[in-house]
Amino acid sequence: MAVFSASGSIVEAFINKYITNDTTILKIASDDSEMRNEWYKLFNLQSGGYGIVKINNSREYVVKQINIIRQIEKGEMYAMNIIRNEVLIYHYISTKCKGVCSFIGCYYYKPERLLYVKSKYCGKDLHTKLFGNFNQQFNFDKKRTIFGKIIDNLKCLHDNGVVYRDLKPENITISDDNTVSDDNTVTFIDFGLSYFCNHAVVADYLKENQDINIIGTKLYGDPTRPIANDEALKKTDTYSLGVLFMMMFSEQIYIDFLISFNFSGTPFMYRVEKLHEDRQKSFWIDFNEKVKLILGDGIDNTNFFGGFDTRLTSTDLQAAFMRPVSPEYHEAASSYDARVRKLIEQNIENSLNSNKSTFNNINTKIVTKISSSSNGNSNKTPKQNQIMMPIRRGGKLQNSGNNKTTRYKKTRSMKKPSHSTVRISKAKRSNKTRSARK
Repeated sequence: MAVFSASGSIVEAFINKYITNDTTILKIASDDSEMRNEWYKLFNLQSGGYGIVKINNSREYVVKQINIIRQIEKGEMYAMNIIRNEVLIYHYISTKCKGVCSFIGCYYYKPERLLYVKSKYCGKDLHTKLFGNFNQQFNFDKKRTIFGKIIDNLKCLHDNGVVYRDLKPENITISDDNTVSDDNTVTFIDFGLSYFCNHAVVADYLKENQDINIIGTKLYGDPTRPIANDEALKKTDTYSLGVLFMMMFSEQIYIDFLISFNFSGTPFMYRVEKLHEDRQKSFWIDFNEKVKLILGDGIDNTNFFGGFDTRLTSTDLQAAFMRPVSPEYHEAASSYDARVRKLIEQNIENSLNSNKSTFNNINTKIVTKISSSSNGNSNKTPKQNQIMMPIRRGGKLQNSGNNKTTRYKKTRSMKKPSHSTVRISKAKRSNKTRSARK
């Protein structure tokens, strides 16, 4: 195994040999100046753990910027894994699977050690469409179709020797027109945590120094360790697929609890165990009923979250999905859609009532403030020896609304001078006059 230095020289050599000098990978700029100019013309799209993503004005492609220095700070082996995954695995698998958002090319900006990766823009991510303002666009049947496409994409990755290891709604895109009939309308993005299996048809050096025990996002990543071989590693994607299934099909009451901020940074099964015993039981009943509707009899939660020997492969899952739906499917799907519509209407109504209540509270505060201010001003009287001057605006006196009382402004208090003060002032003036005559 190579010895990694802190200077980043091994990473630089890796980039030069396998990216910069590789003629099979398209370079998206001819020189540093062109790359920087292109980057500044793009618009911010999002920021992730490994870089910044920008999109062009016509929304045809995106460019991801990866700071190599930050990756080297975590170790040169770590940095090389990220570079291999973000460029070499992505480039390889996008030529094999239609369900992968197309890789276009890359460029290494050496002066600042920035790696740019360009890919096609394939639409908004599934998380935004499920939990943003788009959730009402996907009924149960369309969600089922999307889930089937995800299984197909996962099987294609596994057949070509790639384990995803970061399967989650944020890394799945849906075309902006929401059609899911074509092979390339449900696609995978971001291969920063992916892994080359031994049977992948790539050069042996690409399979060296990979970390088999990396876990993706805590909620979706499989915490089971150690992992013995490639076949077991592929089944970590099955675990993530089970969590994704829950996010797509479970009742909202369970989703709200399981994605609660209180559980941030904890695995899925840990969160389920925090459910009350009765609620936990009903959650698994609901989960298994939905699995039965979509994948058929004989499949339940243990085929996603059990030990490696009980989990299904992507091939098994695809075969199960291809079976005809059960007779009760359509009735159950209609019932699910009715509950979702009712929940959306209730949320809209609650939102409107909340906004109305907020508006009324603000209105009440304004009226109260105006009333108290008005009452306070009407009771005020000038202090003794305080001069009240009429306010002039535009050369005219400003009158109140009833045109009877002139508005006044306060000036500093003017006290009447005492007799002793007058005598002293006269004496000073007399002394000045005598001095002047002399």
